[in-house]
Amino acid sequence: MTTIAQSTYKTTKGIITFNASTPLENINPTNSKVNGILKDDGAFGVVMLIKEFEFSNKLMQEHFNENYMESEKYPKAYFSGKIKNLNLEELDKSTKEYQVEGKITIHNVTRPLSAVIKLSREQGGIKASSAFTLLTKDFDIKIPKIVFTKIAEEVAVQINLILEE
Repeated sequence: MTTIAQSTYKTTKGIITFNASTPLENINPTNSKVNGILKDDGAFGVVMLIKEFEFSNKLMQEHFNENYMESEKYPKAYFSGKIKNLNLEELDKSTKEYQVEGKITIHNVTRPLSAVIKLSREQGGIKASSAFTLLTKDFDIKIPKIVFTKIAEEVAVQINLILEE
C-alpha cells in the first residue's frame, strides 16, 4: 500500500487590511496575525481574531470591537473554500490568478464568497493575495444613523499571506 504525502502550506503572520473610509473619516486598520492554510488539493482557509485589527485611532478601535463587531461575543472571522484548478507544481515566481470559492463567516453570519486569488512561489513558500468587497449589512453589522456618514457600508478587504511548507 502506498500513501501520497499531501503538501500543506501555513502561516500565522498573514496580513488583512480593510478600508471602510468615507470623506469624513479614514478607517483603514490592519490585522497582522492572520492564520492561513493551503493544501495541494486547493483547500484554502483563513482565520483571524477580530480584536487583532489595529487602528491609528484607539477610540475608533474600541468602538469597532465593542459597538460594531462585538468581538467579545464573535471573536473570530473565518474563510473556508477551495481554489479551482490549482496545480502547485505549476506555480513559479510569476503571479497566476485563480478563482477561490467558499464561505466566509463574520459576526456569526456565513455567506458565500467567490474571489480572484493571486498565487506565486516565493523563497520558502507561496505568496497568496486577494482583494474583494463586503457589505456590512450582509453580516448584520449595525451602523447607527448618527455615524453612518463616517463609516462606509461597502468595505474593501485586502489579504496578503506568505504560506510556508
